[in-house]
Amino acid sequence: MIDLKKEIMDKGGKFKYEKLLNGELFEYVIIDNLDRIITLAVNNGYVLHGSTRKLVELIPQEANDSSKEFGNAKAVYLTSNPIVAKFCALVGGANVGERRDSKVTKISPEGEYTYTDTFFGVSKPENIRNEGYIYIFPKSVVDKSEGLEHISKEPIKPFIVIQMKRSDWDEKKYPIEKI
Repeated sequence: MIDLKKEIMDKGGKFKYEKLLNGELFEYVIIDNLDRIITLAVNNGYVLHGSTRKLVELIPQEANDSSKEFGNAKAVYLTSNPIVAKFCALVGGANVGERRDSKVTKISPEGEYTYTDTFFGVSKPENIRNEGYIYIFPKSVVDKSEGLEHISKEPIKPFIVIQMKRSDWDEKKYPIEKI
């Protein structure tokens, strides 16, 4: 496993700290080239979770999606798919109503991700956030995996959190449509 914090610092990452209303300290990183870092992370044994919320610890929640491979298990839902984490960082936890995404993901032997047949949509696109967070965890937190989806049945604290801006989402290539 690579030293992800060192990689982030070497790429100019800036660590920020914010005191939350409950008094906890929320630590996150601002970095250019988000795609490179999160792809490097998943290619080196880390899993991701995207949310608009500032969380110090992720607590298992019951999924509200019977199409999930895990059913509606009470768990923290994680992914090894960078684009899914990015989508959730802008819409997860926001009042976007119904949300859908579908894509065919191909991973080259070099660990490059490409996507075809993509669809990203929400019923209230006006509520898509301008920033969100990608939570990164070592894969050791995973209790069960199905393809690029993973779950943890226990509360988990992130190894590192990266702030994502709406400009990190390629809207021309992957528009988020109204459903």
